[in-house]
Amino acid sequence: MGTICSAECKCGYKTKELFLGGGMMNFETECSFPYYCQECNKLFIGNIYNKKVTCSECNSTDVVAYNKKEMISPFDTDIMVISETISFPDNLSLTNREYFCPKCQEYHLKFSFTGMWD
Repeated sequence: MGTICSAECKCGYKTKELFLGGGMMNFETECSFPYYCQECNKLFIGNIYNKKVTCSECNSTDVVAYNKKEMISPFDTDIMVISETISFPDNLSLTNREYFCPKCQEYHLKFSFTGMWD
């Protein structure tokens, strides 16, 4: 079962719904997770099972998954997983911490759980 999230920053940046994880029919080959493209400064969804994730906007491979240390605010210590139902391999998770915003380039982006999909 996948998780639906959205991300919003105090600068006004807001994503559409992000369908994360995998569904009943594809969970063995697809696991969607948010990435940041360092080439075009976009947040996009990539499949963590791919050996080489490429940006859906510019096809760059200069991308960073949002679970990496450099994407999470070093000043935010309140850690809580957004949804207990979110299940990613390799201990991936999104928390209520502040993340790097692709628009303002500050650590004020927050992910929030909005539902589930299958």
